[in-house]
Amino acid sequence: MKIGVNLSFIIDHVDFGIGSYIANILRGFQELNRLDAYYLIVRKSFYPRAKTLYPDANFIILKEKKWMYRCGRFQNFLISHDCDMIQISKITRQENLDLMFYPFHAISNNMNLKIPIVMTVHDLFHCNYPENLSRKYLTYVKLRYRSLMHHSDRMITISDFVKSDVLKYFPEVNPEHIHRIYNSIIFDTNKITPMAIEEPFILCVNSMRTHKNYITLIKAFHRIKDQIPHKLILVGGWGEASQEIQDFIRANQLESRVKIRSGLSEGERNFLYREADLFVSPSLHEGFGMTPIEAMLAKTSVITTKETSLYEVTQGLAHYYESPQDDHQLAKKIIQVLERKESKDLLSLKAEQVAKSYHYLTIAKEYDKFLKGVLDENRH
Repeated sequence: MKIGVNLSFIIDHVDFGIGSYIANILRGFQELNRLDAYYLIVRKSFYPRAKTLYPDANFIILKEKKWMYRCGRFQNFLISHDCDMIQISKITRQENLDLMFYPFHAISNNMNLKIPIVMTVHDLFHCNYPENLSRKYLTYVKLRYRSLMHHSDRMITISDFVKSDVLKYFPEVNPEHIHRIYNSIIFDTNKITPMAIEEPFILCVNSMRTHKNYITLIKAFHRIKDQIPHKLILVGGWGEASQEIQDFIRANQLESRVKIRSGLSEGERNFLYREADLFVSPSLHEGFGMTPIEAMLAKTSVITTKETSLYEVTQGLAHYYESPQDDHQLAKKIIQVLERKESKDLLSLKAEQVAKSYHYLTIAKEYDKFLKGVLDENRH
Protein backbone atom coordinates (compact mmCIF):
# COMPACT_ATOMS: atom_id res chain seq x y z
CA MET A 1 0.00 0.00 0.00
CA LYS A 2 1.61 3.24 -1.20
CA ILE A 3 -0.21 6.54 -0.81
CA GLY A 4 1.31 9.66 -2.35
CA VAL A 5 0.78 13.01 -0.63
CA ASN A 6 1.32 16.07 -2.82
CA LEU A 7 3.13 18.67 -0.70
CA SER A 8 4.51 20.62 -3.65
CA PHE A 9 2.69 23.76 -2.47
CA ILE A 10 4.90 23.97 0.64
CA ILE A 11 8.09 25.95 0.03
CA ASP A 12 9.92 25.71 3.35
CA HIS A 13 7.60 25.88 6.37
CA VAL A 14 4.18 24.75 7.64
CA ASP A 15 3.38 27.47 10.16
CA PHE A 16 -0.03 28.62 8.93
CA GLY A 17 -2.93 28.01 6.59
CA ILE A 18 -3.07 24.79 4.59
CA GLY A 19 0.54 24.06 5.56
CA SER A 20 -0.52 23.93 9.21
CA TYR A 21 -3.54 21.78 8.31
CA ILE A 22 -1.50 19.03 6.66
CA ALA A 23 1.33 19.33 9.21
CA ASN A 24 -1.09 18.38 12.00
CA ILE A 25 -2.29 15.34 10.06
CA LEU A 26 1.25 14.15 9.32
CA ARG A 27 2.27 14.71 12.93
CA GLY A 28 -0.59 12.42 13.89
CA PHE A 29 0.52 9.78 11.37
CA GLN A 30 4.06 10.00 12.77
CA GLU A 31 2.98 9.51 16.38
CA LEU A 32 0.57 6.72 15.43
CA ASN A 33 3.34 4.90 13.53
CA ARG A 34 1.34 5.00 10.29
CA LEU A 35 3.67 6.96 8.03
CA ASP A 36 5.22 3.88 6.45
CA ALA A 37 2.41 3.73 3.85
CA TYR A 38 2.78 7.40 2.89
CA TYR A 39 5.11 8.90 0.27
CA LEU A 40 5.52 12.63 0.76
CA ILE A 41 6.18 14.49 -2.49
CA VAL A 42 8.15 17.60 -1.51
CA ARG A 43 10.20 20.42 -2.92
CA LYS A 44 13.93 20.33 -2.33
CA SER A 45 13.65 23.45 -0.15
CA PHE A 46 11.19 21.76 2.22
CA TYR A 47 12.85 18.34 2.42
CA PRO A 48 15.31 19.04 5.32
CA ARG A 49 12.52 20.40 7.50
CA ALA A 50 10.10 17.65 6.48
CA LYS A 51 12.66 14.93 7.23
CA THR A 52 13.10 16.36 10.73
CA LEU A 53 9.36 16.56 11.35
CA TYR A 54 8.42 13.18 9.86
CA PRO A 55 11.45 10.86 10.11
CA ASP A 56 9.37 7.73 9.46
CA ALA A 57 7.96 8.95 6.15
CA ASN A 58 9.04 8.00 2.65
CA PHE A 59 10.13 11.03 0.62
CA ILE A 60 10.09 11.81 -3.07
CA ILE A 61 11.94 15.03 -3.90
CA LEU A 62 10.68 16.94 -6.90
CA LYS A 63 13.17 17.94 -9.56
CA GLU A 64 13.53 21.69 -9.82
CA LYS A 65 14.08 23.65 -13.01
CA LYS A 66 16.19 26.66 -12.12
CA TRP A 67 14.90 28.81 -14.98
CA MET A 68 11.44 28.82 -13.37
CA TYR A 69 12.82 30.73 -10.38
CA ARG A 70 13.57 33.64 -12.70
CA CYS A 71 9.95 34.08 -13.77
CA GLY A 72 8.86 36.60 -11.15
CA ARG A 73 5.23 36.44 -10.15
CA PHE A 74 4.66 33.42 -12.43
CA GLN A 75 7.27 31.38 -10.55
CA ASN A 76 4.96 29.45 -8.20
CA PHE A 77 2.39 28.84 -10.94
CA LEU A 78 5.00 27.36 -13.29
CA ILE A 79 6.58 25.22 -10.58
CA SER A 80 3.21 23.89 -9.42
CA HIS A 81 2.09 23.28 -13.01
CA ASP A 82 5.29 21.34 -13.71
CA CYS A 83 4.86 19.31 -10.53
CA ASP A 84 1.22 18.41 -11.07
CA MET A 85 1.02 18.02 -14.83
CA ILE A 86 4.38 16.44 -15.53
CA GLN A 87 6.36 15.16 -12.58
CA ILE A 88 3.60 13.59 -10.49
CA SER A 89 2.40 11.55 -13.45
CA LYS A 90 5.92 10.10 -13.76
CA ILE A 91 6.25 9.62 -10.01
CA THR A 92 3.05 7.58 -9.74
CA ARG A 93 4.37 5.18 -12.39
CA GLN A 94 7.98 5.00 -11.21
CA GLU A 95 7.08 4.54 -7.53
CA ASN A 96 4.03 2.36 -8.22
CA LEU A 97 1.82 4.56 -6.06
CA ASP A 98 -1.68 3.24 -5.39
CA LEU A 99 -3.44 6.52 -4.52
CA MET A 100 -2.75 10.27 -4.63
CA PHE A 101 -3.90 12.59 -1.87
CA TYR A 102 -4.03 16.33 -2.57
CA PRO A 103 -4.45 18.28 0.71
CA PHE A 104 -5.35 21.37 -1.35
CA HIS A 105 -6.94 22.27 -4.68
CA ALA A 106 -4.09 21.54 -7.06
CA ILE A 107 -3.03 24.30 -9.46
CA SER A 108 -3.10 21.78 -12.30
CA ASN A 109 -5.02 18.63 -11.50
CA ASN A 110 -3.38 15.82 -13.44
CA MET A 111 -5.65 14.23 -16.03
CA ASN A 112 -3.36 11.28 -16.73
CA LEU A 113 -3.15 9.55 -13.37
CA LYS A 114 -4.35 5.96 -13.50
CA ILE A 115 -4.85 5.75 -9.75
CA PRO A 116 -7.55 7.15 -7.43
CA ILE A 117 -7.32 10.83 -6.46
CA VAL A 118 -8.54 12.19 -3.12
CA MET A 119 -8.78 15.97 -2.81
CA THR A 120 -9.48 18.18 0.21
CA VAL A 121 -11.86 21.07 -0.46
CA HIS A 122 -11.33 23.80 2.15
CA ASP A 123 -14.00 26.20 0.91
CA LEU A 124 -15.68 27.58 -2.20
CA PHE A 125 -14.98 31.22 -1.50
CA HIS A 126 -14.96 32.09 -5.19
CA CYS A 127 -18.54 30.88 -5.54
CA ASN A 128 -19.78 32.86 -2.54
CA TYR A 129 -17.81 36.07 -3.08
CA PRO A 130 -17.06 36.33 -6.82
CA GLU A 131 -17.02 40.14 -6.55
CA ASN A 132 -13.79 39.93 -4.53
CA LEU A 133 -11.89 38.35 -7.43
CA SER A 134 -10.78 39.74 -10.77
CA ARG A 135 -12.78 38.59 -13.78
CA LYS A 136 -9.85 36.68 -15.28
CA TYR A 137 -8.95 34.95 -12.03
CA LEU A 138 -12.59 34.10 -11.32
CA THR A 139 -12.97 32.49 -14.74
CA TYR A 140 -9.79 30.48 -14.17
CA VAL A 141 -10.84 29.34 -10.69
CA LYS A 142 -14.29 28.28 -11.88
CA LEU A 143 -12.80 26.14 -14.62
CA ARG A 144 -10.20 24.76 -12.25
CA TYR A 145 -12.72 23.70 -9.62
CA ARG A 146 -15.07 22.14 -12.14
CA SER A 147 -12.14 20.06 -13.37
CA LEU A 148 -11.22 19.11 -9.81
CA MET A 149 -14.77 18.01 -9.05
CA HIS A 150 -14.80 15.88 -12.16
CA HIS A 151 -11.42 14.21 -11.72
CA SER A 152 -11.39 13.58 -7.96
CA ASP A 153 -12.55 10.09 -7.10
CA ARG A 154 -13.29 11.15 -3.53
CA MET A 155 -13.38 14.48 -1.72
CA ILE A 156 -12.79 15.46 1.87
CA THR A 157 -14.48 18.61 3.14
CA ILE A 158 -13.44 20.29 6.38
CA SER A 159 -17.01 20.97 7.54
CA ASP A 160 -20.58 19.99 6.73
CA PHE A 161 -21.04 23.55 5.48
CA VAL A 162 -18.36 23.08 2.82
CA LYS A 163 -19.92 19.74 1.84
CA SER A 164 -23.29 21.44 1.37
CA ASP A 165 -21.60 24.18 -0.65
CA VAL A 166 -19.99 21.62 -2.97
CA LEU A 167 -23.37 20.00 -3.60
CA LYS A 168 -25.01 23.40 -4.08
CA TYR A 169 -22.57 24.67 -6.70
CA PHE A 170 -21.65 21.30 -8.23
CA PRO A 171 -24.87 19.24 -8.10
CA GLU A 172 -23.37 16.64 -10.41
CA VAL A 173 -21.07 15.45 -7.60
CA ASN A 174 -22.19 12.24 -5.90
CA PRO A 175 -22.86 13.05 -2.20
CA GLU A 176 -21.56 9.61 -1.26
CA HIS A 177 -18.16 10.57 -2.66
CA ILE A 178 -17.77 13.43 -0.18
CA HIS A 179 -16.53 12.73 3.33
CA ARG A 180 -16.39 15.35 6.05
CA ILE A 181 -13.37 15.38 8.36
CA TYR A 182 -12.89 18.39 10.59
CA ASN A 183 -9.55 20.15 10.87
CA SER A 184 -7.33 19.34 13.80
CA ILE A 185 -6.20 22.17 16.04
CA ILE A 186 -3.11 22.23 18.23
CA PHE A 187 -2.93 24.97 20.84
CA ASP A 188 0.43 24.53 22.51
CA THR A 189 0.23 25.99 26.02
CA ASN A 190 4.01 25.69 26.27
CA LYS A 191 4.44 28.12 23.38
CA ILE A 192 3.71 31.40 25.13
CA THR A 193 5.78 34.49 24.37
CA PRO A 194 4.81 37.40 26.64
CA MET A 195 4.31 40.78 24.98
CA ALA A 196 4.35 44.27 26.43
CA ILE A 197 0.74 45.20 25.95
CA GLU A 198 -1.77 47.34 27.80
CA GLU A 199 -4.65 45.42 29.35
CA PRO A 200 -7.55 44.86 29.37
CA PHE A 201 -8.19 44.17 25.70
CA ILE A 202 -10.56 42.56 23.22
CA LEU A 203 -8.94 40.44 20.51
CA CYS A 204 -9.67 39.51 16.92
CA VAL A 205 -7.37 37.32 14.81
CA ASN A 206 -8.12 37.18 11.09
CA SER A 207 -6.80 38.41 7.77
CA MET A 208 -8.01 41.87 6.82
CA ARG A 209 -10.24 40.74 4.01
CA THR A 210 -13.72 42.04 3.37
CA HIS A 211 -15.53 38.83 4.33
CA LYS A 212 -13.75 38.73 7.69
CA ASN A 213 -15.93 41.74 8.54
CA TYR A 214 -13.45 43.61 10.75
CA ILE A 215 -15.25 46.86 9.97
CA THR A 216 -18.38 45.77 11.87
CA LEU A 217 -16.28 44.98 14.94
CA ILE A 218 -14.52 48.35 14.83
CA LYS A 219 -17.84 50.19 14.43
CA ALA A 220 -19.27 48.22 17.37
CA PHE A 221 -16.22 49.06 19.47
CA HIS A 222 -16.58 52.72 18.54
CA ARG A 223 -20.16 52.66 19.87
CA ILE A 224 -19.11 51.42 23.31
CA LYS A 225 -15.57 52.75 23.70
CA ASP A 226 -16.62 55.19 26.44
CA GLN A 227 -18.39 52.43 28.39
CA ILE A 228 -15.43 50.05 28.67
CA PRO A 229 -11.72 50.44 29.49
CA HIS A 230 -10.59 47.92 26.87
CA LYS A 231 -8.40 48.36 23.87
CA LEU A 232 -9.18 46.45 20.67
CA ILE A 233 -6.31 44.44 19.21
CA LEU A 234 -6.60 43.27 15.61
CA VAL A 235 -4.12 40.61 14.51
CA GLY A 236 -3.93 39.85 10.82
CA GLY A 237 -2.16 40.29 7.52
CA TRP A 238 -2.89 42.97 4.95
CA GLY A 239 -5.98 42.43 2.80
CA GLU A 240 -8.34 44.34 0.53
CA ALA A 241 -10.24 45.71 3.56
CA SER A 242 -7.13 47.18 5.23
CA GLN A 243 -7.56 50.68 3.82
CA GLU A 244 -11.21 50.92 4.87
CA ILE A 245 -10.26 49.76 8.37
CA GLN A 246 -7.44 52.27 8.73
CA ASP A 247 -9.55 55.10 7.32
CA PHE A 248 -12.31 54.43 9.87
CA ILE A 249 -9.81 54.30 12.74
CA ARG A 250 -8.31 57.65 11.72
CA ALA A 251 -11.63 59.34 10.96
CA ASN A 252 -12.94 58.46 14.41
CA GLN A 253 -9.68 59.13 16.28
CA LEU A 254 -9.39 55.56 17.53
CA GLU A 255 -5.62 55.27 17.10
CA SER A 256 -5.01 55.08 20.85
CA ARG A 257 -7.67 52.40 21.40
CA VAL A 258 -7.46 50.17 18.31
CA LYS A 259 -4.12 48.49 17.65
CA ILE A 260 -3.22 46.47 14.57
CA ARG A 261 -0.57 43.77 14.88
CA SER A 262 0.91 41.53 12.18
CA GLY A 263 3.83 39.17 11.78
CA LEU A 264 3.43 37.70 15.27
CA SER A 265 4.98 34.39 16.27
CA GLU A 266 2.81 31.49 17.40
CA GLY A 267 3.90 32.15 20.98
CA GLU A 268 2.94 35.83 20.80
CA ARG A 269 -0.43 34.98 19.27
CA ASN A 270 -1.06 32.37 21.96
CA PHE A 271 -0.20 34.95 24.62
CA LEU A 272 -2.83 37.32 23.23
CA TYR A 273 -5.43 34.55 23.07
CA ARG A 274 -4.78 33.69 26.71
CA GLU A 275 -4.70 37.24 28.07
CA ALA A 276 -7.68 38.68 26.20
CA ASP A 277 -10.86 39.39 28.16
CA LEU A 278 -12.85 38.55 25.06
CA PHE A 279 -12.29 37.20 21.55
CA VAL A 280 -14.55 38.37 18.72
CA SER A 281 -14.81 36.88 15.23
CA PRO A 282 -17.44 38.73 13.14
CA SER A 283 -16.61 36.72 10.01
CA LEU A 284 -19.15 36.32 7.21
CA HIS A 285 -17.56 33.25 5.64
CA GLU A 286 -15.40 30.41 6.96
CA GLY A 287 -14.84 26.97 5.55
CA PHE A 288 -13.90 25.91 9.06
CA GLY A 289 -13.15 28.89 11.29
CA MET A 290 -10.09 28.06 13.34
CA THR A 291 -9.45 31.22 15.35
CA PRO A 292 -12.60 31.12 17.54
CA ILE A 293 -11.71 27.54 18.48
CA GLU A 294 -8.13 28.52 19.27
CA ALA A 295 -9.52 31.20 21.59
CA MET A 296 -11.74 28.61 23.28
CA LEU A 297 -8.72 26.36 23.77
CA ALA A 298 -7.03 29.31 25.48
CA LYS A 299 -10.06 29.47 27.84
CA THR A 300 -11.19 32.85 26.58
CA SER A 301 -14.83 33.88 26.03
CA VAL A 302 -15.79 34.02 22.35
CA ILE A 303 -18.34 36.00 20.38
CA THR A 304 -18.90 35.05 16.76
CA THR A 305 -21.58 34.80 14.08
CA LYS A 306 -23.71 31.87 12.98
CA GLU A 307 -22.58 32.32 9.39
CA THR A 308 -21.42 29.42 7.21
CA SER A 309 -19.46 26.89 9.33
CA LEU A 310 -19.00 28.96 12.48
CA TYR A 311 -21.92 27.68 14.56
CA GLU A 312 -21.15 24.13 13.46
CA VAL A 313 -17.47 24.09 14.40
CA THR A 314 -17.87 26.09 17.62
CA GLN A 315 -20.53 23.52 18.59
CA GLY A 316 -22.91 26.13 19.99
CA LEU A 317 -20.43 26.88 22.77
CA ALA A 318 -19.66 30.49 21.83
CA HIS A 319 -21.80 33.61 22.20
CA TYR A 320 -23.53 34.55 18.94
CA TYR A 321 -25.02 37.73 17.54
CA GLU A 322 -27.26 38.36 14.54
CA SER A 323 -27.20 39.90 11.94
CA PRO A 324 -23.45 39.67 11.29
CA GLN A 325 -23.09 43.19 9.84
CA ASP A 326 -25.22 44.86 12.51
CA ASP A 327 -22.65 46.72 14.61
CA HIS A 328 -25.34 47.80 17.08
CA GLN A 329 -26.19 44.17 17.90
CA LEU A 330 -22.52 43.27 18.19
CA ALA A 331 -21.90 46.21 20.54
CA LYS A 332 -24.75 45.03 22.79
CA LYS A 333 -23.38 41.49 22.80
CA ILE A 334 -19.86 42.66 23.73
CA ILE A 335 -21.20 44.62 26.72
CA GLN A 336 -23.36 41.67 27.75
CA VAL A 337 -20.52 39.13 27.68
CA LEU A 338 -18.07 41.44 29.47
CA GLU A 339 -20.62 42.15 32.22
CA ARG A 340 -21.62 38.49 32.66
CA LYS A 341 -18.14 37.10 32.89
CA GLU A 342 -17.93 33.35 32.39
CA SER A 343 -16.43 31.28 35.19
CA LYS A 344 -13.05 29.64 34.79
CA ASP A 345 -14.71 26.25 35.28
CA LEU A 346 -17.13 26.85 32.40
CA LEU A 347 -14.36 28.08 30.10
CA SER A 348 -12.29 25.01 31.01
CA LEU A 349 -15.19 22.69 30.17
CA LYS A 350 -15.60 24.36 26.78
CA ALA A 351 -11.87 24.06 26.14
CA GLU A 352 -11.94 20.35 27.01
CA GLN A 353 -14.87 19.71 24.66
CA VAL A 354 -13.34 21.35 21.60
CA ALA A 355 -9.89 19.91 22.39
CA LYS A 356 -11.38 16.42 22.32
CA SER A 357 -13.30 17.05 19.08
CA TYR A 358 -10.32 18.45 17.17
CA HIS A 359 -7.41 16.51 18.65
CA TYR A 360 -4.79 15.89 16.00
CA LEU A 361 -4.48 12.16 16.76
CA THR A 362 -8.24 11.66 16.40
CA ILE A 363 -8.28 13.52 13.09
CA ALA A 364 -5.18 11.68 11.82
CA LYS A 365 -6.90 8.34 12.52
CA GLU A 366 -9.91 9.49 10.49
CA TYR A 367 -7.72 10.47 7.54
CA ASP A 368 -5.74 7.24 7.66
CA LYS A 369 -8.91 5.14 7.80
CA PHE A 370 -10.59 7.06 4.98
CA LEU A 371 -7.63 7.10 2.58
CA LYS A 372 -6.93 3.40 3.06
CA GLY A 373 -10.65 2.71 2.73
CA VAL A 374 -10.76 4.44 -0.67
CA LEU A 375 -7.80 2.34 -1.75
CA ASP A 376 -9.49 -0.88 -0.62
CA GLU A 377 -12.68 0.07 -2.50
CA ASN A 378 -10.75 0.50 -5.73
CA ARG A 379 -9.00 -2.83 -5.33
CA HIS A 380 -12.25 -4.79 -5.23
